[in-house]
Amino acid sequence: MNTVPVTRNAANDSVYGSAKVKLKIGDFRSLIESLNFSRGWLTGGTASEFKKQNIPGSLQPKIAQLQGALPLVSNRYANDIQRAHSAIEHAADVIDRWRLCQ
Repeated sequence: MNTVPVTRNAANDSVYGSAKVKLKIGDFRSLIESLNFSRGWLTGGTASEFKKQNIPGSLQPKIAQLQGALPLVSNRYANDIQRAHSAIEHAADVIDRWRLCQ
């Protein structure tokens, strides 16, 4: 399994708490899949069920976790970085759509 080298900075200290933490690329991919799964799960019901959900409360922590992990990923994983940005963008769109329904 490939590991991504960690550089200490303020953005990832708040999420990971230490400069000695190594983020495996598989773990980064799991964060992406977790956000995508949650987004799909929350949007899979009827319109009235969608309105009743706490969409921001469910998705924003996952978005923050994924954004905190982005600085830890090497540029050689450009496809995974793009997938993460896309997942974040889609989740933010769902939150905006939920806010419009309220």
